[in-house]
Amino acid sequence: MTRPLTSRPRLRLDLDGAEMDGALAARLSCAVLRQALGAPAALELDFADPDWSDILRTGTTVRAAIDGRAVFAGAITGMREESSASGRSLRVVARDPLIRLARRQTLRALADVSAPDVAAQLAADIGLGSRSLETTPKRLLVLQHEQTDLDFLADLCGQSGLYPIVRGDLLLLMSLAGDGEGATHLELGQSLLSCDIAVAADRWLPGGVIHSRDPLSLKSRINRSSLARQDRVVDLHDPGGDPPGGERMLLNRHLGTDAEAEAMLQATLDRAAAEAAVAEGLAEGDPDLVPGRAVTIEGVLPPLAGGYVITRALHRLSATEGYVTEFSTEAPRLPRPARTPLVAVGRVTDDGDPEKLGRCRVELPDFGGLDAGWMACLSAGAGRRRGIVALPQKGDDVLVLFPEGDPGRGIVLGGLFGTHALPSEARREPHGIVLRTEGGQILDLSGGGGALKVATSGGSLLEMGPGQVRLAAAADLVIEAPRRTITIRAAEINFERE
Repeated sequence: MTRPLTSRPRLRLDLDGAEMDGALAARLSCAVLRQALGAPAALELDFADPDWSDILRTGTTVRAAIDGRAVFAGAITGMREESSASGRSLRVVARDPLIRLARRQTLRALADVSAPDVAAQLAADIGLGSRSLETTPKRLLVLQHEQTDLDFLADLCGQSGLYPIVRGDLLLLMSLAGDGEGATHLELGQSLLSCDIAVAADRWLPGGVIHSRDPLSLKSRINRSSLARQDRVVDLHDPGGDPPGGERMLLNRHLGTDAEAEAMLQATLDRAAAEAAVAEGLAEGDPDLVPGRAVTIEGVLPPLAGGYVITRALHRLSATEGYVTEFSTEAPRLPRPARTPLVAVGRVTDDGDPEKLGRCRVELPDFGGLDAGWMACLSAGAGRRRGIVALPQKGDDVLVLFPEGDPGRGIVLGGLFGTHALPSEARREPHGIVLRTEGGQILDLSGGGGALKVATSGGSLLEMGPGQVRLAAAADLVIEAPRRTITIRAAEINFERE
């Protein structure tokens, strides 16, 4: 008989609130718990030639404890049977409550919120509390559109270098600095059975700078940082006296505040620190080896020994191995939202900019009518005390550019006629240049004949053409030049009384 690598602790499994019956438990050949920052935990249960039990079905709640310590709570989401002449095996997969966020997609616009604020809302929806282990800046406006709730939360957290994970009945947000608990000691040849450790000085960054601009006020800013968060909890590995890496530069970002810029730069430095030294190992089973937990590794070469923070763990209980834990400290490979510009049609809901900066408030009909907030408007020749001011008005359809693909940060490029007819003056061929206000005031630069016309809704006009210039007043006309001279010069002057 093959002896297991380690002792096998007692695994208790509760299905729908009751302990798994002995006959079914006797058929359990292996249990694997997968945990990772930013992803739902998954518990895989392998049964050999099990008798059918109605309790094994999708939706059944599952709780797992190792030697009395709770390690998982979730529900069955999948089952797979493999059958052959040699017998039948059944794999049951359960996932923790984060899977409910990964399956759900919501349209929402949230004003003045941070990642912890959003996490609190989503956690309450799935019956969890929430806590953030780091402070994060508030965003003036965030929009969720073609994202699941988990992707939305992960994207928002990722901008500040945070990752969601479920611990017990809490949804935690933590950085790559971990959970702040004391480090677990691992020594090769004792609690650490094997390991693979790599240090790459070329991944290390001594600091960084970010150049960003407020999408509303257009104020530019430059922010710098030089310390990864992990430096608070572990001794970062020295890259040597002449590290090959230089400062990381993040350019042309659209961010509302200094705090947002600093958080984005901090996330970049944290990832660089995690990538500069990566440890993967197989240890004696320990429920404390979870994502976010710092470990101190000894018994390896001195340049590789020291502190690391776990980002991924796999706990496996089986007859052949007993209880072992695999872990990795590699930075999570979460998909980054593409910074691809996006264009959409918007509708102006408010043109009374409270700060008088020429902005308008826009909703996005093709994004479920989400309120995208106040946006700057493109104006020809805009500058200090000059420019053509023809701003969109309430009810207008406009074309909106989102430079980084974020529908919460856009710029109005201009208005669209859509199904509305052109002003009558603009329907002629060839088309001229016509400025017409909603009140009926007109500036018409004709497309043919070199004519110019200025007219009011009351009927007064100034019309200048190749053969005649005409001034017509629909009200009393006053010509004056106080304390100045009026000169009328012509070959012939006619005065007519009507």
